[in-house]
Amino acid sequence: MNNRFAERLYQATAADADNFAISPFSIAAAMALPYAGASGTTRTAFEDALGFQDPAVVAATFDRLLDALNDNRKEAALVIRVANGIWVRDDIRLHDAFRDTVTRSHRARVETADFRNQPGVVRDRINAWVAEATETRIPQLIPPAGITRDTGTVLVNALYFKGPWETPFSIDQTRPMEFHTEAGETIEVDTMYRRGRMTVAEAATHRTLALRFDDDRFEMLIWLPQEGVPLGDVAAIPLADRLDDDALQERDLKVYLPRFRIRTTLPLKDGLTQLGLHDAFTRHADFSGIGDGPELFISDVFHETFLEVAEGGVEAAAATGVAMEVTSMPPVFRADRPFLFALRHRPGNAVLFLGQVTRPEWE
Repeated sequence: MNNRFAERLYQATAADADNFAISPFSIAAAMALPYAGASGTTRTAFEDALGFQDPAVVAATFDRLLDALNDNRKEAALVIRVANGIWVRDDIRLHDAFRDTVTRSHRARVETADFRNQPGVVRDRINAWVAEATETRIPQLIPPAGITRDTGTVLVNALYFKGPWETPFSIDQTRPMEFHTEAGETIEVDTMYRRGRMTVAEAATHRTLALRFDDDRFEMLIWLPQEGVPLGDVAAIPLADRLDDDALQERDLKVYLPRFRIRTTLPLKDGLTQLGLHDAFTRHADFSGIGDGPELFISDVFHETFLEVAEGGVEAAAATGVAMEVTSMPPVFRADRPFLFALRHRPGNAVLFLGQVTRPEWE
């Protein structure tokens, strides 16, 4: 998966946001479905905006990734599930090549839907499918006006992640501690604590903490700005550089990390348009590779994430940050100021969630 797309979309959508998270993987997985049927300049726009190379290459990439991500190890408690679904109006006949690609490579289930007579019923059915796939963490992905009688097809990706830490934080060690916002405000937030061998790296602008899950294919990275360095300066560092493992070293460490929840609801039409995917949202779009029947264009793209970082681990849609100070004791990573985070699949270097915390919230 192209992490450059993750970075560009994050920059286009996170401006002026406080706590914020997106799932670049889920967005790319969903957009790969209509891309499989795009032609001409519409296909080119997808490739420029999302970094897709060729429908066959994209299909093969997701085929491998879905195999890897859905391979939940029996010896680990971590759970990850990826599901794709497509709902198609009854007067659209999908081309065999498109149906084969989305069902085989993208593992999508395909259903006929009566959008013209029962748009509300279909919306409820899609939302119920998403809610079940995400353990009710995303209960209402499609808003009331998101499906109308003119809807021709809805293509959906659902991603669920629940991973216990390799070494949990003790809930008995969690207590209110100060967190310093970029606005100069000092607030008290519930902060977790753990001491032990952990993986860290130092740079002039920031410190990196890698927290492993009980399935060591996955980790959460926290990028904590050095004292006096704005969060935006760290966010401006290329994601590929921040994901570089070379500087990470294991050492004895004291970690203080806020407990937090994030929920982000984000219409993506404007963000994707900024990246160059304009043609797909107009009536000039060419999705002739999808099927026979009425011509199709994308009317909107909805996205929602949920993330909870707690003593036991991480659930569903984002990650955590920690600040650090050096004392005569073991080095300290104390996330008491805004930070960036990512949750990734290490073997594939696929960023599942990417976000920031500027004011930790738990309620």
